[in-house]
Amino acid sequence: MDIRRRLAERHPDAFAPDLAASLTNLSAHLAALGRLEEALAAIAEAAGIYRRLAERHPDAFEPDLALSLVVQGSILAALGRTKDAHRTFVEALQILRPYFLKLPRVHAELMKILVEDYERACRDLGREPDGELLAEIVPVLERLGLR
Repeated sequence: MDIRRRLAERHPDAFAPDLAASLTNLSAHLAALGRLEEALAAIAEAAGIYRRLAERHPDAFEPDLALSLVVQGSILAALGRTKDAHRTFVEALQILRPYFLKLPRVHAELMKILVEDYERACRDLGREPDGELLAEIVPVLERLGLR
């Protein structure tokens, strides 16, 4: 990871996406090992990189940012930080929604997981899911047979 970080520092346009992808993978592996705090640190770093990349190239990197936020939200939920997880899922939904509506089959699996995680966080907080946020998404998931 150190080599990727150094490369990304020297040549961010060329290597920052690879560093973010590697951090996302590292986070998943750490979470699977139960090392949730380390997993959270890795995915937070990945999300920060994707956020910076998406500022300059939204179409190229916003879906990756949404994925990293889904992972981050899942880890936050596993740590019992449900309010933080909920906020993270809402942000991911807002980012991914236009891409999902434009290319539903491409983003269907991630959106399915994201909606389920968001609804679970709402239940855990005793809140109703935001119908406006989900209004366009749920019918498309249903048409795809994913709901």
